[in-house]
Amino acid sequence: MFSLRLKELRKERQLSQSKVAAAIGYTQSHIASWELNKNEPTAKAITALANLFKVSSDYLLGLEDEYGNIERNYSALTPQKAADPIFSELEKICALLSADDKSQILGFAKARLHEQQKK
Repeated sequence: MFSLRLKELRKERQLSQSKVAAAIGYTQSHIASWELNKNEPTAKAITALANLFKVSSDYLLGLEDEYGNIERNYSALTPQKAADPIFSELEKICALLSADDKSQILGFAKARLHEQQKK
């Protein structure tokens, strides 16, 4: 889904791969390999692309549609899992981080989820 969304956004805005690459600090070959689904972008790249295109990283990863509706079923997050100490620890850590750091961590987590769902 990421490769399709990236190409769609780039073409909608009439940008070349080179222009997108320059805007986010990567090479044209990075953009091409992501669009061809040959390589996966890093969390940093996903965040940069989301900022460039003014969309969420969830949208880029195919986890939500353009209206912000969640595309995946997260009903597996039961009250027992929500009480997991890891969630509490993450909440405490996030409260101390800057907005940029939180965004990078969220991008990383979403990229990992995307990888896990591909298996």
